[in-house]
Amino acid sequence: MPCVRTMLDDPSILDPLFLRREIRKVRHDSTISVQNHLFEVPPALIGKRVEVRFDPDDLSEVLIYDEGVEVARTRPVNLHENARVKRKKPPLRLSCLDAEEE
Repeated sequence: MPCVRTMLDDPSILDPLFLRREIRKVRHDSTISVQNHLFEVPPALIGKRVEVRFDPDDLSEVLIYDEGVEVARTRPVNLHENARVKRKKPPLRLSCLDAEEE
């Protein structure tokens, strides 16, 4: 049987096939940890187990797969910038304070 060889127009489409694959559970703050680096993922994945594909020598980008489908490409969380982000605080309600005292 003859061997058929085909050339790809863009060989980079094969790159995700050679990445390391690991399973991670998305934390309640919408993050995962890969090799002691924190990555932010879409909030819709909180609590789910996702497949993470990455190059162990280059963690500049991590691919997130849910049920075999790529759902996100993410970069490491910059902890310095993340600490400076203004977040909305829920309004303080006196009724909540009264309930805690009882």
